[in-house]
Amino acid sequence: MKILSTVYHLSTAAILFGAFSCFASQSVQAQIFYVTDSNGLVNTYGASGGSPTTYSSGYSYPTGIAVDSANDVFVADPSNGNIYEIPSGGGPGTLFASTGAGADVLSFYDGNLYAGINNAVLKYDSSGVATTYAPGLYSTFGMAFNQSGVLFGEMYASGSIYSVPTGGGAPTFFSSSNINNPAGMAFDSNGDLFVANGGFSGSGSIVEFASVGGVLSTTSTIFTTNVNNPIGLAIDSQNNIYVTSAGGSNEIYEFTPAGVRSNFASSESGGQYIAIAASTPEPSTWALLALSAIALGTLRLRRRA
Repeated sequence: MKILSTVYHLSTAAILFGAFSCFASQSVQAQIFYVTDSNGLVNTYGASGGSPTTYSSGYSYPTGIAVDSANDVFVADPSNGNIYEIPSGGGPGTLFASTGAGADVLSFYDGNLYAGINNAVLKYDSSGVATTYAPGLYSTFGMAFNQSGVLFGEMYASGSIYSVPTGGGAPTFFSSSNINNPAGMAFDSNGDLFVANGGFSGSGSIVEFASVGGVLSTTSTIFTTNVNNPIGLAIDSQNNIYVTSAGGSNEIYEFTPAGVRSNFASSESGGQYIAIAASTPEPSTWALLALSAIALGTLRLRRRA
């Protein structure tokens, strides 16, 4: 019985290792890309890009988009000032809130939704109740929170970048010679801020503000000019940058951290803003079978002992 037990435990260890490997490979989070399209759609793309899948439709002119921790998608339609909530899995959106002033960009942080409207940034709780988070702002087409909860945004018309302290309040402005018509923005895992610039002016670049010792520099550098009319910008967990281009063939570009560009996908009629969410696949059949074998073998061993 001891020999059989030893052999069994060795087999169990091998199966357990295989099951762990299977679960590990399955638990790698698959990225889903959500892109608002100027023809009234919210489209999704898989991790390899390709052709879009319609996720939700029926909007007038969707722009800003954000995804919460439950993979519910929120989309702003500035043509009527409404923010819609799309349930995880897609389908028609339902009215979440009406800004009354038109929202162009959305961002999620700490379980709350933030909307850049014509004269302020609003903070919405889970029930859709709004409070003013930052006053005195207009034409905000890009927002992003850093790791400390400081909100950064831009005012397209003036070409200014602003920051709002954690918890909200009056914004602080700074400018850069590399910024003229900023739009989407996002932080990478190093705390560097990347801004899509010139998306509505017929030219384009991606501008980088580096983080030094956890403090964002107000001096910028040009990350790349190899993009035409960039609007939406998002960064994945590997620090790859994705940018929607409203010019030419309406491409969605992917840039590696080294600045190497590839064509990720083509939007249907003009991609606006982009959000990235992570979806963990279900465990594979082999992993479930392996764990079942371990459980069954353990029961049998206990009966023989």
